[in-house]
Amino acid sequence: MEMKVLRDKTIFDPDVVDKLFGGKAQKGSIELFSNCCIRMLSHLDDRMDGLKKSLDRRTLQETIFFSHQLKGGFYMTGSSLLGALCESMEMQARRGTFEGIEAMYVEMVSKVCEFKEQLAQFDASIGKWLQNWESEKMEKG
Repeated sequence: MEMKVLRDKTIFDPDVVDKLFGGKAQKGSIELFSNCCIRMLSHLDDRMDGLKKSLDRRTLQETIFFSHQLKGGFYMTGSSLLGALCESMEMQARRGTFEGIEAMYVEMVSKVCEFKEQLAQFDASIGKWLQNWESEKMEKG
């Protein structure tokens, strides 16, 4: 069964998800990706808040920590754009400077609401796909 994914490339990159599933949806892959979505959404606000506080306090180590955490979550859930922003923030902080990081943070904040909406929609479609997959399996078996 082919998995239909969101095609809005502004925040959510469906090509990344297509690659994760290799063109064909597999139950284990879908469940793993769904768990990544749920985990990312459940921690996103706390991590964004932690990053904001680290910027306000100008603590490089905390900025590296939170931008690194966010980077992985965004990449794992198919947002290359936000992942790259976090990666740039992390690398800049590793260089020992806050130059440009605040502007990157502002850009990220402006896109996170859209990301959350898209990811929640995608996660809901995953739930429907899993229900259909289970129903088809029961009918066959």
